[in-house]
Amino acid sequence: MDEVRSLQAFEHWRDANQRFDYFVMGMTGALCAYIAQSWVPRRISVSPSTAELVALLLLAASVYAGFRRAQEAIHTFAIAHQRIRLSERRGKLLSNLSDAPLMNPLSGEVFSRERAEELIDAWGEAIPRLGVEADATSHAAGRWARARNRFLFVGFLLLLAARVWSAYV
Repeated sequence: MDEVRSLQAFEHWRDANQRFDYFVMGMTGALCAYIAQSWVPRRISVSPSTAELVALLLLAASVYAGFRRAQEAIHTFAIAHQRIRLSERRGKLLSNLSDAPLMNPLSGEVFSRERAEELIDAWGEAIPRLGVEADATSHAAGRWARARNRFLFVGFLLLLAARVWSAYV
């Protein structure tokens, strides 16, 4: 019963996390479009126009980092799925290991004891590697999220500063 609740809690967290990521990317992309629409190109100098250009570039970098974060998160879930699938298949083979050939009722595959032992060993080696890979992609997703947030924050502040600055020029 506790496992069901923890899985439901995880699914709610994952869905909220993905919605937040998509919202931030969409909002940042809309802000980029707004700035690009109203931005008038001028010579690069110490001016509000140049500050707006830099803000636009920072916001575009935020969108890119958001896409990369989403990509890494999707990759993490794919690896986690593969790891869980191998763990389940390995557990099933271990629980049914005998001298008689084993048959997978869903696929019709028939395994000899030797083949089953080979698969158990191979999957036993692959499962920890997949765990390490999932951790690495999860950390990469976190780094991209932090980069996205920093680019967004600095770009937005620079945009505000440029707009205020333009009132005094």
